[in-house]
Amino acid sequence: MLRDFCTSKGLHKSGVREMILLKFLSSEHHITAAEFWEKLKKDHRSLDLKTVQSALCLLVGAGLARELRLEDGSLIYEHAFAHRHHDHLICRRCGEMIEFANPDIEELQEEVAGRHGFVVEDHTLSLYGVCSRCAKKAVKEPLSALSVEEELTPLEKLKPGQRGVVRRIDGGRGIENRLAAMNIRPGKLITKISAMLMGGPVVVSVDGRQLAVGHGMAGKIMVGGPWS
Repeated sequence: MLRDFCTSKGLHKSGVREMILLKFLSSEHHITAAEFWEKLKKDHRSLDLKTVQSALCLLVGAGLARELRLEDGSLIYEHAFAHRHHDHLICRRCGEMIEFANPDIEELQEEVAGRHGFVVEDHTLSLYGVCSRCAKKAVKEPLSALSVEEELTPLEKLKPGQRGVVRRIDGGRGIENRLAAMNIRPGKLITKISAMLMGGPVVVSVDGRQLAVGHGMAGKIMVGGPWS
């Protein structure tokens, strides 16, 4: 199926692309391109993130993977081969993603589309809130201003794919202004996409935009939970 799709797009056979497909289909987890790349690098050190992202886009185009865009604009992938359609419940606190399928919802969507003469070819439905585990934890251990402060960590310390809320920016007004120009300010949900080696820039996602933040500046962005 992938070969046929690539041939239709004028793409040559690629052993790397097929390797990525096999590795991707062996995982049942929701995963970002950066997280998937980190796993592949253990056995394929020369592989770069752009190659992985391109391969995932091809898998989505071939119908072998699904792409889900989260609230902060980051993309999550899951494989669609031999999988029935499903929707998601996403916890804003811990990031847990719960898959569900409901025929009543599917029928209602078709009914609404029919009223407008619209033909549905595909759809994604994501419901955001708090999972039962986090809800119970919030009741038992309500977060105080002090506990939030104790959980702060520099953005540079997050792992690729982790996200949190910007709580504080250290380093003075100059850094605050530079980050504000990038729309990075306290209260913003931010996701760490990846980090370059040897103290290079950190790639983050804010409001659906991917930005490169200097390594030193990333250490000034203090992020609080909950993060996934």
